[in-house]
Amino acid sequence: MHGKRLLRFARNDVVTNPRCPNLVWSDLAARPQYGTSQKAHATPNGVPILRMGNVQNGTLSYSDRKYVELSAKDLKTFQLNHGDILINRTNSAELVGKAGLFNRDGDFVFASYLVRLVVDPAKAVPEYICRYINSRRGREYVERHRTRAIGQANINARKIALMPVLLPSLEMQQSLMACLHEAETKVNSLRRMQEKSARDIAALMPVVLADAFRGEL
Repeated sequence: MHGKRLLRFARNDVVTNPRCPNLVWSDLAARPQYGTSQKAHATPNGVPILRMGNVQNGTLSYSDRKYVELSAKDLKTFQLNHGDILINRTNSAELVGKAGLFNRDGDFVFASYLVRLVVDPAKAVPEYICRYINSRRGREYVERHRTRAIGQANINARKIALMPVLLPSLEMQQSLMACLHEAETKVNSLRRMQEKSARDIAALMPVVLADAFRGEL
């Protein structure tokens, strides 16, 4: 079941199916955890640390790295694992509450302006949850519960833990993610073709203009 049919079925399943529960984070994940407040530096000593600027457009950016030196105990406490979700708890009003899914190998930790959610894989697909947080429903919740300060907005771990999540079956979550991956692959392919066509046209223009000035068109 793919494409529009799957999305229509999923919407009906999520919104109207009484067997699709409306849960909160405490039903799905361990208690939200704040990151380390250890000061970061640009020198590549220690382990890379993800900060609020690394959560971008619903994904995690691993560029612009900073590093921290931690004890073995703190490294174990703040080390990220595949499937962890990081949420911006402090940022601009547009970016606060945005989430990214960690999917890298190697040692990474996270900073105190981020909140980590560890989803129980027996109950939910981490990517589905991450996308749900960034969806219209998730953003509406954040907008209702964020607080504003000068130039920034905040949402605390307690409010994040109470965010309601509409949860279809694991099978439906997996099917939805497969459908979205397929659609994104097609969109990215079309975008690359468009960019190549634009470069080809730009390269062709001087030749066309030269022929026109010589009267050869």
